[in-house]
Amino acid sequence: MAEQEELIRRLVAIHGDEGISPAAQSWREIFRLGGHGPIHIINLLKFRQQVDTPAGPISGVAAYARYTAGVGSAFARVGGQRIYFGQVGHVFALGPVTDWDAAIVTRYPSAEALAQMWLSAEFISAHRNRVDGVERSQVLVFGEPQARSAGTAG
Repeated sequence: MAEQEELIRRLVAIHGDEGISPAAQSWREIFRLGGHGPIHIINLLKFRQQVDTPAGPISGVAAYARYTAGVGSAFARVGGQRIYFGQVGHVFALGPVTDWDAAIVTRYPSAEALAQMWLSAEFISAHRNRVDGVERSQVLVFGEPQARSAGTAG
């Protein structure tokens, strides 16, 4: 537990605690959800129309593409798997936010693997492109589904 808290302290020290990245309590919950097994993440993304860069303006989609290219080796190194990435075709919801541009579903072998990716030099360097390119996002994290007993609704 002390090792986990030290890892969380490092993550928050590097990435902040203001909502763009997981806050300390969110990291604790991610570790709890993962237990000792895989975790899955669903990211709903709304891209900015334009991002001003030193080389000139680019689209939010282009900035996000720079982010994914930059984190690719760290993602692969920790055993991350991209299950889906593409446009959102249709949304039905009870809430007011339904205009997501893209969704990405990923799987990591463990919460520890996710944390190690976030601590990698590649991720730290590339993350600014995600912050710049994404207007808003909704991130859903869950552990590996448990075997259901007979009669359990799903």
